[in-house]
Amino acid sequence: MWKGAGKMQGIPPSWMDKIYRLWYVISVVGGSNLCLIYRLLSSWRRDDMAAPAPDKLLGVMVFGVGTIATLLLSLGVLSCGLPGPRKGSNHKVFLVKLFSITALFGGVQLWIMLKMLYWQGSAVRPLQPGEIKNATNVSFAQLLPTSNGSGSSTAEL
Repeated sequence: MWKGAGKMQGIPPSWMDKIYRLWYVISVVGGSNLCLIYRLLSSWRRDDMAAPAPDKLLGVMVFGVGTIATLLLSLGVLSCGLPGPRKGSNHKVFLVKLFSITALFGGVQLWIMLKMLYWQGSAVRPLQPGEIKNATNVSFAQLLPTSNGSGSSTAEL
């Protein structure tokens, strides 16, 4: 039995086991989302791929932060157990709250996964002949002066 099971007085253990298993699924989906985000960002960094639209790049960053937070929360739930209801509170209401939070985190992670898979198919495209990357992919190293005294690229302000 898992660690939080002793605190759940009045709630059937089978329900708590089901919710606890859902947190395993959320952590696996969160880990795979991090892999998808890494693959998407690394494919955009390649020189032969077109630069992403700024809104997609910002979306990937926001999704990454949300995924990391969810992954940390799910790992905390898996290592410490689920919280128990307060004394004197209705156990069925607590169970509905716990299930709703679990469904919310799971639904958001599944939505992020579907969005990353969609962007991987639509937003990653090779550069066309004669096309150059836009200024959103200028790295800090390109702005530093080279050995001949000038930067490798000029940024227009």
